[in-house]
Amino acid sequence: MTHESPRNVSIALASEFSISRATVTGAVGHWFFIEGGAGPDRALRAESCLLAPEIGDLVLVNMHSSTLNPDALNSASLLGTAPFILAVLSRPQSASGVLTLPGGSRLVAGEGGNLQVVANTIQLNASASLGLVAPELKVRAAKAELVFSHLSTVAQAMQARLGNLHCIAQNATSVISRLVVRAVNSFRQIEQLDDSRAGRVRMQVAERFALQAGHASLQAKGHVKIDGEKIDLG
Repeated sequence: MTHESPRNVSIALASEFSISRATVTGAVGHWFFIEGGAGPDRALRAESCLLAPEIGDLVLVNMHSSTLNPDALNSASLLGTAPFILAVLSRPQSASGVLTLPGGSRLVAGEGGNLQVVANTIQLNASASLGLVAPELKVRAAKAELVFSHLSTVAQAMQARLGNLHCIAQNATSVISRLVVRAVNSFRQIEQLDDSRAGRVRMQVAERFALQAGHASLQAKGHVKIDGEKIDLG
């Protein structure tokens, strides 16, 4: 039994494969049509070629000697000897491109430096911190969930439109210079103490004003005035 040396094996493999340049002229499915190479007129994209070839690209093609005959492309042994596009060498319009990753995820670079990440799920993991800096930030989602141990928000102006708002807080403190609230109906339920302190209080009721209490006390340091068409006491 004879064993070929690794050098002889590498020479034999090198004689079976050849590399040439070609231009992409079209694409159907996973196949790319090429022109100008030394072999067949179609090739597959190698997994290492992350930049997806486009029409007009100058590409580097690796071909097996058995596929120099165009009829060999239809043979059953094509998987092991199919021509592959190894790299995109140049592109006439280099302002855009698509990086194709395993699993179908893509990085799409557009004109003007735009970048789009296309994937089913995107997760960012940072051991120290994660920062986003941009003049404008847009977030759109059908459902969102935010979990923070501590949240601090600073905004010069804020506008919110909500269909339903449900808030649960253990303690809430607000410091507001001016508060304006407009509501169609307002309901408050306080189980224990409701303490309001103000410099002046003015209430205007268009229709009926009712006050019910187990015990009521009204104290004034100065003048008390009660005016009405009819006053019932007792």
